Amino acid sequence: MRATRFLALALGFCPLLAGASAQAYNGWDQPSSSNSNYYAEFDMAAAINSDSDVTGMKNGAGTELSSKIDFDSAANFSGALGYNFGFMRVDGEIGYQQADIDKIHLNNANYAGHGDISVATFMGSAYYDFPVEGSLKPFIGAGGGLAHLSMDASNASQAFNSSDDDTVFAYHFTAGTGYQINNQLSLLLSYRYFQTTDASFKGSSDVTGVSDNAKFDFGSQQLRFGLRLGF
Repeated sequence: MRATRFLALALGFCPLLAGASAQAYNGWDQPSSSNSNYYAEFDMAAAINSDSDVTGMKNGAGTELSSKIDFDSAANFSGALGYNFGFMRVDGEIGYQQADIDKIHLNNANYAGHGDISVATFMGSAYYDFPVEGSLKPFIGAGGGLAHLSMDASNASQAFNSSDDDTVFAYHFTAGTGYQINNQLSLLLSYRYFQTTDASFKGSSDVTGVSDNAKFDFGSQQLRFGLRLGF
């Protein structure tokens, strides 16, 4: 449902973007002959990680438990190489973050978390740069690819012990603005919604005495700071 809502919102922009494109084509900041179309981008983000509902954790009788994992906020780092077409950009991005486990909830009981999850992302993205004059250059974008999630929760209060990893689909929606210092360098400020599909982790619980195959997604909302350099 979250993905559907965000996709519908993104598609709702399409008629507006088409109209803006038709009216403002001559206003685009096309790369001049002195500018390169290629660029590198580096971003650092403060990520507020969403709590994840967990399925697959059962008690000794085989009844599935109501489970949830809370993650602490974390820093996210990413780098991208891309190509600027003038009105839009495409790039390939690699990112990484590691988030500590705050709490694990099993039914009505809460257990302190000891462990973490690391997330490495490999995504392709496309961005639309709004045709405006001046140094501020707003943009919107979306992308998708793979996320490799590695969980190390071998001492998570015995609520769920796991040292496993999985690779799943991941996507993002991003909006922000760049401040153009010169033809090659821009400072960036943006918001990103990031989400994965369900990842599966083999583990066990000393609380239930059962080996589980827990499944949950991972998501975050990110405030990103970065720079883009043409070359």
